[in-house]
Amino acid sequence: METKRWHKLLAIVLTLVMLASQMAMAPVLASADEGELQPGEVRTYKTATPVPGMVNTWDVKLRVEGRDDVQT
Repeated sequence: METKRWHKLLAIVLTLVMLASQMAMAPVLASADEGELQPGEVRTYKTATPVPGMVNTWDVKLRVEGRDDVQT
């Protein structure tokens, strides 16, 4: 019985840790499309649209933007 409680407590703590780490990344992800790229920064974009008349077939488009890193 004590082991079950310990497992439940551990599951709750791990869930809270995972949620907290995701909340810390939210502002970074939200600001990804703002302004110009900084030196050394890379942005990626992906869109996937289903192909009409085909099952489990997708048209995937990838776009990568990057800016050179300044070295002195």
